[in-house]
Amino acid sequence: MIRIVNNAGLVLQLTPDVSVTIEKINPLFNDADKLLADVGYSFKAPFTENNLVFFNLSHLVEASTSSYTMPAKLYADEFLMVTGNIRYRVDTDGFECNLEPNVTALSTLIKTTRLTEIRGDDGDYNINTEDAMEALMLDTVEHPESYNYFYLPIWNSVFGGVEETPTFSYPSINYWNYATHKFVARRPDYISNPYAWNYAQSPFFKLKYIVKKVAEFLGLQVAGEFFTDPDIDRICIYTRRSDTEPVRFPWPAYMPNMLISEFFKQIRERLHLALDFNLSTNTLTVETFKSIYNRKDGIDLTPYILKGIEQEIPEERGYTVWLKPDEQDDAMLMETEFGSQRPPNEKLIIGDGKTEVELECTTTNMFENFYGDVALRQPFVKQGTLNWFLFAYGIPNANMNLPENERVDYANGIHYEDVNDPTSINTWPLRLLKYEGFKPIGDTGYDLPSVTNMPLDKDDEMYYRFMNDAKPLRIPAAIPPSILASYKTTDKYYFRTDGLNTIELIQQKFQLSYNNSTDRVLTKIYAKAIGFDYKTNVTVAEVADANDVLNTDENNLVPKGMYIKAYFDPDLHGITDVKVGAVTTYSDTTRPVYNEDTIKISTTPKGTGGSAIIIKAISGLPLQQHELADLKIKVYSGKPRILETNEGIRYNFQQENDYHYVILPRNSRLTRYYNYYMIYY
Repeated sequence: MIRIVNNAGLVLQLTPDVSVTIEKINPLFNDADKLLADVGYSFKAPFTENNLVFFNLSHLVEASTSSYTMPAKLYADEFLMVTGNIRYRVDTDGFECNLEPNVTALSTLIKTTRLTEIRGDDGDYNINTEDAMEALMLDTVEHPESYNYFYLPIWNSVFGGVEETPTFSYPSINYWNYATHKFVARRPDYISNPYAWNYAQSPFFKLKYIVKKVAEFLGLQVAGEFFTDPDIDRICIYTRRSDTEPVRFPWPAYMPNMLISEFFKQIRERLHLALDFNLSTNTLTVETFKSIYNRKDGIDLTPYILKGIEQEIPEERGYTVWLKPDEQDDAMLMETEFGSQRPPNEKLIIGDGKTEVELECTTTNMFENFYGDVALRQPFVKQGTLNWFLFAYGIPNANMNLPENERVDYANGIHYEDVNDPTSINTWPLRLLKYEGFKPIGDTGYDLPSVTNMPLDKDDEMYYRFMNDAKPLRIPAAIPPSILASYKTTDKYYFRTDGLNTIELIQQKFQLSYNNSTDRVLTKIYAKAIGFDYKTNVTVAEVADANDVLNTDENNLVPKGMYIKAYFDPDLHGITDVKVGAVTTYSDTTRPVYNEDTIKISTTPKGTGGSAIIIKAISGLPLQQHELADLKIKVYSGKPRILETNEGIRYNFQQENDYHYVILPRNSRLTRYYNYYMIYY
């Protein structure tokens, strides 16, 4: 017996022969651009007094168009099977209905929200000293299980240059001094030596932590071996954001600017993940293909299998797989017979290699770096980093104490953000690294935190060989609702043949037909069988060598001002836009003059979306000297309640004359240059 129930508790009246068909699709095998693709098929509901009330009298011509969709749940024998939305239209002989599975309700949020828009709450602004910063960096690699991020040494040849060019002290992100067994994080003395720049620190957040934080934003708890696998725990996300102060911002500040849907799509492809979004339990379950494949337990379908199993012969076209090179990283450049190009590091070739797969989730190059006389391979990049302290309005702080005519011009190619274009911030690709623990430096007695760039490996070979060689099956079954109620796309199944052989399955999709004519759910299982001989040859073709790179220039990424958004509800607050300005308390006649601008579009209540403005000094003293004075942010629209930075620091508004204001104190330098403010009403 099936029931479809709306939020009012009303039950949709169905015909005795109705069949409600749902397809549950495993994203592991789905098309790359179809992350959330569970499908509901149409069915009919009759015109009855009960159904007219259920559908809120939507058969009337004057009915609102918004009444043609509503939340609903499908039950079979009292078991909750589907949570989602029912869409319908009025037909000549009843209601044409479609029950969209639960993932559809998430799709808008996932497809419109960027990682950098999510508000993080894990920043640390109390590190305070260089000694404390260095101790923290060391502890993340000595006790990685205690942290959600690592500080890992990355060779960056853009850093560490000639004396006449302001530069970082060493060509390294998270510089590791092997002789003292410590990271070095020292701030320069700009006054006595304006060319002595800083050491750059970048936390690389663990991938599993970011997946968990994104799930929390979506209102989901997490489950699955992905979150307990010690190998996954060592994978982290490379960032082009570097800090030169003893501080760590919340995780969104270090993320590439990509939609949540794109993030899930790329890590799913790169790590061969099965993701199960279940709004009935508000749970995101994540498993790797490897963990499902090697799992000893599974769900026995033998009692429910019907006759008529269909088999196919694998196509065995083969695969050629590579990681897409980062087009922003000159460490990927090399001279070829066709000129300067960025070829992939290597290609994994399965069988005939006819199906080409370029994985967008990529990595860095590797380089033979010398520690004394010992060469060790280390991740290598050749690109500037986005540093909110060293750069402001296109001029490095190191130049601030120099006469105007002696300042280095950094204007060419400098990256500026368009505040009304959320795609213009943190414009780098998703790149993964893996921490491998400490590695000895030859026989010197020294060691260093070892990092790999995660090349294509045995796990990738295992997945693509399975995709090429595994036998596709279509299996008819009649399964009790009690079994399907706990269904997940991450489950492993098996059944026994008449010959008592056990056939293990990794599902591609379940096509489920709920009806009132049987106490079981008629199911067609699309799956690939585990356990047949895989004989396809596998080769790895090396393409690029990081020690043969072109010596090209790279521009640094630069913030332009204070990035401000606002949440306001016109019906609730009586305003349609927000006018914002600023003044400084600096008393000199050369004090800066700030622009005023108007926020036209509100964010969502969660702070995502909307339009933004930049508040910046348009004349007067350089920004470094603005730190000598407090800064007053003035809002001329409505009654603002608080100003909150994306770093979680809040300021309460006060009223004065015809505006409301907050004072950013002179010691707020760590927050003032961050590019994302939000005003809440």
